[in-house]
Amino acid sequence: MSKPIIEEHHSTVPFGSGSLDLAITTERAGVYYGEFPVVLSRVLTFKAGSEPAVSVSDFSDLEMIANRHGFDCQKEIASRPVDFAHLVVDLKALGAVLRPTWRYQFFQDRYGIDLLANQPRVEAESLRFLAVNLHVEETPHVVKDVTLSLVDFSLSVKDLIRLQ
Repeated sequence: MSKPIIEEHHSTVPFGSGSLDLAITTERAGVYYGEFPVVLSRVLTFKAGSEPAVSVSDFSDLEMIANRHGFDCQKEIASRPVDFAHLVVDLKALGAVLRPTWRYQFFQDRYGIDLLANQPRVEAESLRFLAVNLHVEETPHVVKDVTLSLVDFSLSVKDLIRLQ
């Protein structure tokens, strides 16, 4: 029997004077191909210059970090809504961000979802976007309406359409 393989994947988003780094640690069997990895941890940190990395335990921590480093949190998120939508989806294991690309065109064709109107955006002091989990081991697949309030940083995830 072979040892399990532990891997760490990072995604980084610029944030004010530093960057947010999401590290996702996974484990998979070393022998079996096609087996899906198991997520062991998801850790979000903020790093600015030579300062030590600061753990981000909740989205509300982003406002505190912005205040400490002298930049506007809402403007930072509004300037990169797609990057932040991907960060939210990866951190909360919501699947994939639906965007107006060829990959997700069938959602518009088959389910009438306007991908252009629902792409990641900031409106009414909230980051809004659609997400879908298409993982083969998780059914039913559901398109979710995701809203991150930029006032109190609460996250709302509502089922929109169950895919057949």
